[in-house]
Amino acid sequence: MNELHTVPRFPNVYCSQCGSEFGPGDHGFSHCWNHQYGHLIGKKVRKLSRAGTEPKPFKSKSKINTVKGIIQHPILAMPAFTFEEDDSYVECRKCVEVV
Repeated sequence: MNELHTVPRFPNVYCSQCGSEFGPGDHGFSHCWNHQYGHLIGKKVRKLSRAGTEPKPFKSKSKINTVKGIIQHPILAMPAFTFEEDDSYVECRKCVEVV
């Protein structure tokens, strides 16, 4: 059996926004939110609750959604998740991974 072994394209990759270094890789990052929240793409998340309250469900009516991608929130100019289950977006910092 012939296994394909790939070597990273670049010896060091960086974030264009903050300059952070991430070691070997095939691509760097344009914005900090790509390396801060990008690991959650494809993962299940829930909304954080406010002090003493139950978190609101997503537009899909579910309390757990799957992260599809990251966009810039059109009103707040903050990173926001988009979801597989519906066409909503929620600020990244308002969600946590479901483990």
